[in-house]
Amino acid sequence: MYDRVKGFECAEDRDKCELTETTEAKLKEFEPLNQYGEYSVEFIGHLIELMVKMEKNMPPEKPARVFKELMDSMIKEDEIFVIVSKATQIG
Repeated sequence: MYDRVKGFECAEDRDKCELTETTEAKLKEFEPLNQYGEYSVEFIGHLIELMVKMEKNMPPEKPARVFKELMDSMIKEDEIFVIVSKATQIG
């Protein structure tokens, strides 16, 4: 999803904010997970897509990769200390 999501191209695009990767149809296969945890799959999916959009809106000369690195660490099932370290990076 990270590679497919695009940042906002202008203020109008941002105000319209269409989420294309976390549609109801694309999340359908994950609906059984809604019986676990506190948040719905839809909410988590939208949050992830918005975080990716925000990260991709950083200026090209100062690219932000913290969220991507955090997600990669979680997918790789890194040790909790690595994940927490990535989640708390500053500057």
